[in-house]
Amino acid sequence: MDVSDFSRVDASGQAGGFESFLSTASTALAAGRRAGLARLELQPGGTVVDAGCGVGELLVDLARIVGPTGRVVGTDLSQAMVGRARQCVAAAGVTAEFHVADAHDLPLNDGIADATRAERLLEHVEDPVRVLQELARVTRAGGVVCTIDPNHMQAELATDDLETWSVLRAHGIGSVRHPRAGILLQEWFVEAGLTDINVRTFPLQMSWPVARVLLAIDTAAGPATADGSIDPNRVAAFIAEQENRHTERRSMINSVAYFATGRVRS
Repeated sequence: MDVSDFSRVDASGQAGGFESFLSTASTALAAGRRAGLARLELQPGGTVVDAGCGVGELLVDLARIVGPTGRVVGTDLSQAMVGRARQCVAAAGVTAEFHVADAHDLPLNDGIADATRAERLLEHVEDPVRVLQELARVTRAGGVVCTIDPNHMQAELATDDLETWSVLRAHGIGSVRHPRAGILLQEWFVEAGLTDINVRTFPLQMSWPVARVLLAIDTAAGPATADGSIDPNRVAAFIAEQENRHTERRSMINSVAYFATGRVRS
């Protein structure tokens, strides 16, 4: 699975791999997500849109906040993801509506939502500012737009081979469209015309098994060795080193996520 391919999940034929990746990421981001839900300022009976809803686990939390009189809308570019999200919501006994849609052009009326959100979406889209403008368009005046995105170039780990790590980071998680998305959220929110902008960071500390997935270590190895950027033996040695560090409790792997909110101008 290529983590840079989230804009073409259905065409990749590896929807299951993307679902597994999203589930792992959701666990790692749990604390930040909880803080994010509070800042949406949702009330019972409210309406919320989750663009790029993925497998839908957060839609369940949103549905419980707005209650049976509220409205939860999930959109995703992938038919497979929307199908999985429908199952997740149904299994939880709550309701939501879904649209297979491009976040650059949401099939929703102006000002329908009290709040909109997108998590780990802007790093993958062609035009992040356009997507934020769409989120703002479907949010009522004074409503909240919220996004969470990492800066993958701030991902770091303890290693004796910084060169190999740098190459793998660039070819793996650093290969998404906007690998520095988190650090650019302030700029993008301003350009999208939002006000009362607040951007905060929160650390992501990971174990090696989790980081191996989220930092796309194995995904990176193929292209990094194929284009001659690094020798396959060095990659193998790097992975072995990380395995040893994990076993010996010497491992330290961190990244940084950025949490941004803004309001639609009245």
